Amino acid sequence: MKILIIRFSSIGDVTQALSLPYLVQQNHPTAEIHFLTRLDFKEIVSCSRAIAKIWTVDKIEGLFGLWQIVQQLREQNYDVVYDAHNNLRSFFVRFFLNPKIKIIKPMYRFKRFLLLNFKINLFPQPFSGQMDLIRPLQQMDIKSKLPENPVMTLPEKTIQDTQQFLLTRGLNESDFNSYYVFVPSAAHFFKRWPIKHWMQLAKNN
Repeated sequence: MKILIIRFSSIGDVTQALSLPYLVQQNHPTAEIHFLTRLDFKEIVSCSRAIAKIWTVDKIEGLFGLWQIVQQLREQNYDVVYDAHNNLRSFFVRFFLNPKIKIIKPMYRFKRFLLLNFKINLFPQPFSGQMDLIRPLQQMDIKSKLPENPVMTLPEKTIQDTQQFLLTRGLNESDFNSYYVFVPSAAHFFKRWPIKHWMQLAKNN
């Protein structure tokens, strides 16, 4: 089986989408998994050992660049396309691929539209964006459960730069496995968690 996963942006969503290759590989060990993302997120996607090939689009190239990628993707003969982005750009890619390809996509976009525009919340509670992303994989006979020990490695330079940063901030090498990293912000206001919650989370750990 050959599968293409599409998630162009942004950093948090791309990171969450990296659970998909692990689940596919765990249930279909011989599957060849490709990932289509934006060029500036290639390094993040490259952290996954489950992905055989990364395709990228440069946002400055616009529709022309996207069309060029589509031409290359059409030659890959995918069996399944998981559209984890589910927007106009990803629809453009899906539309011009082989119509016989099985298409999988999360169903939360309409629910998101209702919530943002009419304050109608149809999401299950407690809400898990990760599980909403994983649940459609049931169409491939994949259980909605993350592997206990997903294999993910950072580029060596990233590890070295991070270690150097920690050393300059007063941590010793023996502390490298005993700290937490918080990213208390987001590009969109409605995605930002209140600072007081971040402070409480830090105290709890």
